[in-house]
Amino acid sequence: MIRQTGTDPSAQPTVPTSSGNSSAAAGAAPPTTGDLVIDGALAELAAVAPDDLDTLLRAGATVEDVLRGRLRDLSS
Repeated sequence: MIRQTGTDPSAQPTVPTSSGNSSAAAGAAPPTTGDLVIDGALAELAAVAPDDLDTLLRAGATVEDVLRGRLRDLSS
């Protein structure tokens, strides 16, 4: 049996909304990792308007694909 400590399984992630303080977040630079491909995907995600859900989903999926690819590279 695996026991997790310090996490609440019922907790939901927080997602910023356009009704929140989006003006402060809009001017913030996306995080950088030093990996050009990851940084490019994160920059594209950060550039998407918060209310453009379809584009957010596509950009988020791209970030996920890039990160999964990097993790696959590490496990090889």
